[in-house]
Amino acid sequence: MKIKNERRKYRRLPLEFPVEVTHPKKIKKARTKDVSIKGICLVTSQGIKENTILRLNISLDTEQGVMVIPIKGKVVWKMKKGNKEYHQGILITEIKPDKYEEFRRFLATKLIDYILG
Repeated sequence: MKIKNERRKYRRLPLEFPVEVTHPKKIKKARTKDVSIKGICLVTSQGIKENTILRLNISLDTEQGVMVIPIKGKVVWKMKKGNKEYHQGILITEIKPDKYEEFRRFLATKLIDYILG
């Protein structure tokens, strides 16, 4: 069932992972709030302007160890949450094919785990 005014085409999973954000030349630490194959809700201590292009390194915990997925993305929305937290919607605009496949497989496994509870 789609929620009215919901524009997402891909299901978001409530997954938190550490993220290293390069925003123009500064490297900042952040985390995900939720993730899909095409987008991320990124939680930061400072807001990032809409339409800003970011480079992200997402650290995923796998059975084989930590897998880092480098992604390029665009801030499509932002929202202040409380006094010290910002949520930004990131549209994934670029990811290497081999990393995309690893990311897709990882999310498929997490989706199955999420559905089966």
